[in-house]
Amino acid sequence: MELIKRRGALVVVSAPSGAGKTTLCHEVRRLVPDLFYSVSHTTRLPRAGEVNGTDFHFVSEAEFLDMETDPLIDLMQVTKSLNSALPEGVRVLEARIVPKKAGSLSGSIGRYIYEVGVPVDLATSAEGRTREFLAREAVILEKDGKQKDIRPGIETIAIKGPAFLEVVIQDSEETKPRIQDIIEKLFAIGHDRAVMFNIKRTAMYMKVDGSWQSPMDV
Repeated sequence: MELIKRRGALVVVSAPSGAGKTTLCHEVRRLVPDLFYSVSHTTRLPRAGEVNGTDFHFVSEAEFLDMETDPLIDLMQVTKSLNSALPEGVRVLEARIVPKKAGSLSGSIGRYIYEVGVPVDLATSAEGRTREFLAREAVILEKDGKQKDIRPGIETIAIKGPAFLEVVIQDSEETKPRIQDIIEKLFAIGHDRAVMFNIKRTAMYMKVDGSWQSPMDV
């Protein structure tokens, strides 16, 4: 228990699904009331008795995938949060966004293709909305009093069937757009409705000698 009480100590509980990690953590928190519990994100549905934001942050698959490309991440706040948790004498002097690296490959992933299943009640307007959306010079995203134009990172949106879209996103110096934000802006809907879309990431590409290539082909 003394180890847990030390400032900066991190304890990781790892086990297969259903092994009792949550039960164990609840018991430890009961014994050590001032213990801080890191709430993880998951795409699974809540189990009986689980509370969103307390046991887990329950999110859609699209939201989970988009966490790596939040265009409005506050690096200054990230740095402050890290420094408040680090032991005395250890400090982060600077934080910056580094593109996600392809495992065991040189270069980085910077282009993504998504398949989007559109609900029936919105499918009939999808083609017209897409034409109008792609004609915009800017697509402004607002969050926490900040604004960001995500249009430079939207490469194309194509109709692939009566209720399917193919969305191609490309990281740019200006922004890293998220598929969830694009869906909300494209259909003028809120977050609660957007998470009901069936979204799959079908491909990723990395820049090699000036051209996009699949990591599997490199």
